[in-house]
Amino acid sequence: MIELYNYTHGMYHIDAKYIKLDQSQTTRGHSFKLAKERVNKRLRQRFLTIRASNAWNQLPAEVVNAPSLNAF
Repeated sequence: MIELYNYTHGMYHIDAKYIKLDQSQTTRGHSFKLAKERVNKRLRQRFLTIRASNAWNQLPAEVVNAPSLNAF
């Protein structure tokens, strides 16, 4: 969760090939929802972004929009 917080709040820049924010305007909750990818390979199912996206998307807006990492 800390790594996803760091990425979504621009703490470091990585290739956004595997982590993509949901661009739809109909997101409920917070504005940092991750887009869920469909994967077919068993190896890819074990990546952090696939495993943690459901938990990240279900966090309340107060937690995700925390002003600092310590507050998160």
